[in-house]
Amino acid sequence: MRFIATLRWLPVVGALGFVLGCRDAQKAVATDFDIPTPGEAGLYPSLGVTVSDDATVANLALLQVGSAFDVASYQGEVQYDVKALKLVEASFPHAVNGAVFEVSPGRLRFVGTADAGLGAAPLLTLRFGAGGEIKRGAVNVLLEEVTAAGDLADLTAQVKNGTLLLRKVE
Repeated sequence: MRFIATLRWLPVVGALGFVLGCRDAQKAVATDFDIPTPGEAGLYPSLGVTVSDDATVANLALLQVGSAFDVASYQGEVQYDVKALKLVEASFPHAVNGAVFEVSPGRLRFVGTADAGLGAAPLLTLRFGAGGEIKRGAVNVLLEEVTAAGDLADLTAQVKNGTLLLRKVE
C-alpha cells in the first residue's frame, strides 16, 4: 500500500523537476508562479497571467479543488501595487453582468453575476500596461461572496482567500 501511495506522487515530482529544469533564466516573471496542486478542498483564487511586449493580462478565476459546481455570482476586491503595475482596463467576460470601480489607486471593487453560470470563464480580466510585472504580493484578491448557480448556495466559506495562485499562461 505504501509503495502504491509513493507511486502516485512520482508524476508530480517528475513534472516539478521538469518545470524547474526548463525555466528560462531570462524571464524573471516565470520564477514567481505557482504550480497548482491539489490541496485542501475549497475554492482557490488564481491569476492566469499572460505577458506580452505591450501588456500584462491577468485573468482572475477560482480553482476548484474537491468540488464541482458552477458560479452564479461573486463580489470582492483586488489590490495591486501601483508602483509596479499600471491598470489600463478591468473587464468581465461576455456572459457576465458586472461592475468594477476603482476605490482608490491600486484598489478595485467588483461584483458580477452570470445568469447561466460562469462555466470556465474568468471572474474578471485585468489589463496592465507594458512592463508591469506581477510578483508575489503585487496583487491581492479578497472574494467576499460567492454563490453557486442553480440553488444559489453560499460558497463563500469554501474560498481560500489567503492563498492566491499565480499561473503563467503561454
